[in-house]
Amino acid sequence: MITINMVGNFFISHRNVYLNIPMLQEADSVYLPEFNIQLEEGTANIVLQTDKSTMTITHEFNMSKADFSLNKDIVISQKKKELEAAGKKVLSKIKYGLNLSQFDDNLRPNSSSSNFSYSTDNIHWNPVSNEVGVFRRNTFNSLNQTEIEVRDYIQHDFQPFIALKHLHRAKNDDDPRFKWIDATIAAELAIKEFFVRNNPTLKTMLLEFPSPPLKKLYKNLLSEYAGEESPLSSKFFDDASRIRNELVHRPQEVAVTIEQAERYVADVERAIFHLLSLLYPDDKVIQGIYKSTERIPLDFDEL
Repeated sequence: MITINMVGNFFISHRNVYLNIPMLQEADSVYLPEFNIQLEEGTANIVLQTDKSTMTITHEFNMSKADFSLNKDIVISQKKKELEAAGKKVLSKIKYGLNLSQFDDNLRPNSSSSNFSYSTDNIHWNPVSNEVGVFRRNTFNSLNQTEIEVRDYIQHDFQPFIALKHLHRAKNDDDPRFKWIDATIAAELAIKEFFVRNNPTLKTMLLEFPSPPLKKLYKNLLSEYAGEESPLSSKFFDDASRIRNELVHRPQEVAVTIEQAERYVADVERAIFHLLSLLYPDDKVIQGIYKSTERIPLDFDEL
């Protein structure tokens, strides 16, 4: 058997400034609130250093050397998700338990490349990538081309979809329930914004009357007015809306994992950038992002 230690470090912020919560501080001293969160196996130890606005998460577990060598990437990835969920749980208790509406309860890595590391000897530490499997960092053939497009956006006062704000909020949230809800809102807004830009005569119908189901908008109407329908299936949009409604009205009766929510958000991102690619066929950045979203959609039968 070997012992594996994992350590994660994060910033914590209160309205984008360093944490300053009197309830978590003592006069004339640096107070280090400490919490232990039970995991499926073992415990996550979480310490807040309030004077530096940091959170440190530590965890120790044992495995056979052979099993760890064979399944290292899977094990570390799963442990990372468990520890992030534990850190999120503590921040959530602070935010809502102390009624701090402007407190940011999302984990904020203090490194662009890695906020977790692990070691089997407490001497040599290996960084764990921050990249999430279903989200790809957008890459383009030419940074110069990207710069040209951004300058063009500024010159012509290009207005991104408002839906992208909800999409980004969904991507950055750590709670699978709110990821799903925000992503669905993004899908609903995006298709309306598309039609208003692509065919302004539809504006009154879309904004003043009850909205048709997402399936009708992304499949039938999109095909009618834009010449092609969404690459995602009709069943995808039906199930997406159904699960969103269950999460809103009966949250105790439906369970969505963080992996399922991340895959769903990635699917919605593809649907939205498909719309943008139709609106702006000559925009190389948008076309590049849309191409990078190609993946196998979430199978709702898994839920």
